[in-house]
Amino acid sequence: MSPSNSKIPTLNLDAGAEKVFPSKQANSNAQLIRDCTGILIPAGQLIDLSAGTAFKMTQDLGSAYTIAVGGQLVRVSGEDGDALQQPKKGLLDAQLAELTLSKASVEKVLKTVFDPEIPVNIFDLGLVYRVEVTESAVQVDLTLTAPGCGMGEVLVREVEQKLDKIPGCHSVTVRLVFDPPWDRSRLSMAAQLELGLL
Repeated sequence: MSPSNSKIPTLNLDAGAEKVFPSKQANSNAQLIRDCTGILIPAGQLIDLSAGTAFKMTQDLGSAYTIAVGGQLVRVSGEDGDALQQPKKGLLDAQLAELTLSKASVEKVLKTVFDPEIPVNIFDLGLVYRVEVTESAVQVDLTLTAPGCGMGEVLVREVEQKLDKIPGCHSVTVRLVFDPPWDRSRLSMAAQLELGLL
């Protein structure tokens, strides 16, 4: 299923979609300084964003940004950080790129992938169900907080791209699974603290 292009004004999300996490904000209000592409959250659709579009930064974690545009959340690649007047971000920082292939390294990389709506990485959020590492291959089973979320393919692609950067890794398989369904009991202590649940 390939994402379709849409213009922001034609798409509407429920009013509860915009969530701002002040501790993670890079700025309050800004305007795009050049055109770029984003991914509408939670639909997973590609959208075109025009220079001059007003936005509010809601999350600056991992290798992407989450912004609110007209009450709708949009994920923007870290490569387009300059369009948001932010630093460009690569898939992995230099420190992670120097890892060796091991389960601990894979888990460290998974902690650099963040849910675009919740300021917690997918590992601590409990979305990673299985990690298997062999001599040169990695297999990961991951789920979503909601089975109908359109961001599944986006997260799978990011995990695949990041794990593929680990030296010695020649094969990456990431499967989306929904059994058992995700629930809050899967949150790590760190995630519970971050979300104010403790």
